[in-house]
Amino acid sequence: MELAKTIALTLFTMIFTENIVFSRALGGGTILAVASDRKSIFGFAAGVTYMSVVSDIFAWAVEFSFGGSAGYGIYRPVIYTGILGILYSVTLMSTYAFFRDKLERIKKYMHFSVFNCAVMGNMLLSTGVCHTFTDYLFYGIGSGVGYSLAVYAAAAVYEKAYSEDVPAVFRGFPLMMIYMGIIGMALFGLSGHRMSF
Repeated sequence: MELAKTIALTLFTMIFTENIVFSRALGGGTILAVASDRKSIFGFAAGVTYMSVVSDIFAWAVEFSFGGSAGYGIYRPVIYTGILGILYSVTLMSTYAFFRDKLERIKKYMHFSVFNCAVMGNMLLSTGVCHTFTDYLFYGIGSGVGYSLAVYAAAAVYEKAYSEDVPAVFRGFPLMMIYMGIIGMALFGLSGHRMSF
């Protein structure tokens, strides 16, 4: 029962209150690049969720193996970048081997899914709050699902943000950033705010 409660709380926190896009502003530009093509949103969201989960599993393995080593923290970003590069290569080769006919269509979104600051940020943030394999696993799932919801939220208003009814100075990217900031503030209200004094 305690494990189920922890899992539910972790998922809720990562999807809503600590959403990687709205609370940390990671991956917002990529979301806007993908939001314009509604046909690719599901595949892109699935790719980011896959990368968040798999990269967090590898982050757990690295932290479990080297986390206590002196000076390890300095090399963590380099190691994590290497992990993402290896995961990208393996995913690309697997896609080529099993889905060769679809590779050209999805390759662009595969790049966006892997080389996305939300995925790297997710790995780095998880090392500060996760302690067990289960923590890392569900942190990755929650981050991926939260990122997916952010993609859908951006896609929902994309066409309206680029319409002629919006003043030219706010049209497009500026209005999308304002929109994402307002959603971020609303979600921040869910988590509460402690005064620093």
